[in-house]
Amino acid sequence: MIQSAAGARARPRILEPPGVSLVMEGALNLNIGPQRIHPQVWTQVLAITAVCVTASMPFCPNPRDPARRQCWLAQPNLQRLFASEDRALLQATLGQHATDLHPP
Repeated sequence: MIQSAAGARARPRILEPPGVSLVMEGALNLNIGPQRIHPQVWTQVLAITAVCVTASMPFCPNPRDPARRQCWLAQPNLQRLFASEDRALLQATLGQHATDLHPP
């Protein structure tokens, strides 16, 4: 998961070690602050994607707004899509169900 500007700069080297099988977007800020849809973040995410495509490395985007989600869904070779904030809702729901199933 690449979450910093340094990580974005190191993107080609990140793919070199044996055993790397997927790159996930963790671009919450990339040193820009908590501006997850900032144009500079988007530019870096696209650059990370391009390096992955060149290296035939699977990339899993994490769309943070409806426009970015639609952009990724329009990609013809999209194989993975991270659920973004939906995962927190899912975890909370599953946690509540687990609590409900255990008697006090």
